[in-house]
Amino acid sequence: MSAARAADRFLAEFDLGIAEHVVVDAGAAATFDAIRRADLSGDKVLGALGNARQWSEHVAAGRLGIELPATPRTLGDLLGPGFGWTALAEEPGTLLAFGLVGRPDPFSLHLEHLTAEAFASFAEPGFARAVAVFTLRPQGDGRTLLGLDLRARGTDDEMRSHLRGMGFLAKPAARMVARRALALVEHALEPSGR
Repeated sequence: MSAARAADRFLAEFDLGIAEHVVVDAGAAATFDAIRRADLSGDKVLGALGNARQWSEHVAAGRLGIELPATPRTLGDLLGPGFGWTALAEEPGTLLAFGLVGRPDPFSLHLEHLTAEAFASFAEPGFARAVAVFTLRPQGDGRTLLGLDLRARGTDDEMRSHLRGMGFLAKPAARMVARRALALVEHALEPSGR
């Protein structure tokens, strides 16, 4: 299944979206395991995203009773509940999907901490729903095509217009985030990255 078709399961209509792919020198099972353990230390781009949770008191660490480091140490930490994400699907060796619901604001970031079921039907005005969907396709030579699809959709016309208007800035930023995430997973698969 392609990254786009897989992402359609979670957010078929979107206002912002990008997809990136890389072929890694590892099987699908090893690649799947590397997604969560990819080391973020020293990666300023993804580390900064982890720090974004401090923009608002509404982010879950205290509220959910989860103790977190000041910045996420792994990609799994960054995509965890303490940083606002909820696991939408996990199909070992094939697909890993996460969802996030937030109200973007220049001075704070209000995140809704939802179950996977609540994510699908969330429609409160003024919010955006986002997904990060990793797909893995074995290439038959011991390698795997690893994809990452990032999408966002506003919950109302005003937010959808806002997201589309931000596209000239948000798309290059999302593309950079996706490429960094894939590179870190690839690095985690290298003997020196373990």
